[in-house]
Amino acid sequence: MTDNAGCRVAVLYLRDRETAPDAAAETGRFRKVFEALAEFGMLPEPALYHDDARDEIRRQLLRVDGVWCG
Repeated sequence: MTDNAGCRVAVLYLRDRETAPDAAAETGRFRKVFEALAEFGMLPEPALYHDDARDEIRRQLLRVDGVWCG
């Protein structure tokens, strides 16, 4: 088994940042995904995709070790 401790993983999902009450990792619909990745020692971070922010998201995805798509 590969040691994933410390790997940064972007949790990528479609969301409008301005109107998304469930965008936070701690309370959102992907909360259990964040929790599961953290249990394996990974460092999950939200990556909220929207067409208007595609360049910003692309830069974020290039900085992480892996991507989980929801």
